[in-house]
Amino acid sequence: MLRGLGSAVSAPLQTGGAMLNAQGQLFEKAKAAAAGGDYQTAFRHLLHYMTPVLGPELDTQADLLASGKTAEGLGAIAGTAAGIGAPAALAGARVTPRLAHPNPQMAAAARAGLDAGVPVDAATATGNRAVSAIQHIVDRQPGGSVVSGRAQVAQERGLARMGENLAARAHPSPVSPELAGSGARSGRSGGRR
Repeated sequence: MLRGLGSAVSAPLQTGGAMLNAQGQLFEKAKAAAAGGDYQTAFRHLLHYMTPVLGPELDTQADLLASGKTAEGLGAIAGTAAGIGAPAALAGARVTPRLAHPNPQMAAAARAGLDAGVPVDAATATGNRAVSAIQHIVDRQPGGSVVSGRAQVAQERGLARMGENLAARAHPSPVSPELAGSGARSGRSGGRR
C-alpha cells in the first residue's frame, strides 16, 4: 500500500496510466469470456470494468473465489471493506478514558470539547503517535479523505459554537469596541474622566 502511495505521488501520470490499463484489461477479459461462451464470467468482468478505481481489485478478489482460493479471496475482500468502511465507522467513535491524552491539560481540553459536542479526532484526543500515524494514512485513502473532510468541517463548526457559548458566558451582552475602550479607560483612571 505504501509503495503504491509512493508511486502515486512520485509518478502520478504513470500511476494513472496503470490504473486505466488495469481497467481496460477487464473489458478484454469480458470479451474473451463471452467469446468462450462463459457469459456469467463475462458479465462479472464487465461489471467490474464499469466500476471505476475499485473494479480491478474487486475482479481479482472474485477470481480468487472462483478459482477455489476462498480464504485468500475473503481476506482480500475484508481488507478492501476495511479500507472503505473503517473511516466511516470510526468517524463517530468517542475516545474512552483509558486512551486519554497523557498531558492532563490536553486531556481536559479534549473532554471539554467532546462534552460541548465538538468532534475531537483520535490523534488529538489520545496524543498517541501510532494513532496519529494511522489517522494520517486513513485520512488520505479514498473513503477516509471524504470522512476526514466532513469531520474537519464538523470540528470547525463545533469549535466556533463552543467559542460563542464561552464568550456569551463571559459577557452575556455584546460589547462594541467603543464601549470596551471606554471601559478600559475608566478602569485605568479609577472612574475619572
